[in-house]
Amino acid sequence: MLERRAARLTRLTEVIPAWMGGMLSGSRPEREAVKGLRSGSPNKPRARLSSRNVIAWRVRRHRLDRMAPPGETLQVASRICGLHAQLMSAAELTLWARVDGLEPETVQQALWEERSLVKAWAMRGTLHLFPSSEYPMWQAALSTRTERHCMNAAVLRAHDLTRPDLERLLNAVALALDGKVLTRSQLADEVSTVTGSVQLGDKLRGSWGSLLKPAASTGVLCFAPSAGA
Repeated sequence: MLERRAARLTRLTEVIPAWMGGMLSGSRPEREAVKGLRSGSPNKPRARLSSRNVIAWRVRRHRLDRMAPPGETLQVASRICGLHAQLMSAAELTLWARVDGLEPETVQQALWEERSLVKAWAMRGTLHLFPSSEYPMWQAALSTRTERHCMNAAVLRAHDLTRPDLERLLNAVALALDGKVLTRSQLADEVSTVTGSVQLGDKLRGSWGSLLKPAASTGVLCFAPSAGA
């Protein structure tokens, strides 16, 4: 399947320039169009882009017009604003479609050996991989939405918590992980011990990690290598 996919990508890159009107090469029409959009009124842009222009820009912005050179894993992850990793294979395929000669073990090595990638909950509350050097920026941005998306009244009702309960739980998560690497089950046990409440600790055992996301968005935790089933 990988070989067939590679052939399809090769054909795609051969066909794209024929209908993109030079948009992929940083041509004069592209530069003029962008300049017109920047200088025009928000309501009356001086330049109009066709659907093909828009598609061309999106393909280029997502690094699908041409393969990046070997070794540019982090640059590609940065340019496309992280790798969606709800399934790890999705992140690996995302890079494989964009980086020439990508080795199968590259993502795992970057995550768990080199630590040049970091795995955390991010956009839409789903898992992403980011260059570690950029994680402070992403964490700062994501922390601005913690209150609205992760600690609102609907979340509290869904988990049968009060606001003080949730704040107590998140403080306990920070204490439990200080200097430690824990599985989710171990973290739940530690939180139970710190808070003196088995009920609060048990709320961390859900498979979706809903109550761990506020901690992730405030920089308290990120993922370590998997352990066990």
